[in-house]
Amino acid sequence: YQYSTRYFKDYCTRNYCHESILFWLDAANYQNLPGTNYMKHIAQKIYRKYISDNAILQINISYKTKTEIAKNLDSPSRNIFKKAQGEIFRLMETDALPKYLLSKEFEMMSAGFEDEAKWARDRS
Repeated sequence: YQYSTRYFKDYCTRNYCHESILFWLDAANYQNLPGTNYMKHIAQKIYRKYISDNAILQINISYKTKTEIAKNLDSPSRNIFKKAQGEIFRLMETDALPKYLLSKEFEMMSAGFEDEAKWARDRS
C-alpha cells in the first residue's frame, strides 16, 4: 500500500494534482485520530489546508460539501470529510488514475513489483 501510494503521489505531484491524493490520505488518517479535541484541531487544519477559500492546496469539491464541512467544524465527527473524500476519489478515478496507469511512475512501480516477485521465486 505505502509503496504504490508513493508512486501515485509522485505522479500527482509531477502533474500538479497532488492536492487530491494528499487530502484523501489526510482525511483517511483523520478518521483514526484519538480524542475529540485533537480531532477538532486536525479537522480545522485540514479545512484550512484543502477546503477554505484561501487554502494553499484547495481541492475541487462541490459548494454544498464545502459548506457542510464548514458548518460542522466546531463539533466534527469522524466522517466530516467522508463526502469530500468520495468526490475526490471519483475525480482521481476518472482523471488522474487513468493517466497514471500510462505513466513512467506506474511503469517503474510495476517493474519493482516484478523484480520483487522474481527475487522471492528465486529464493524458494
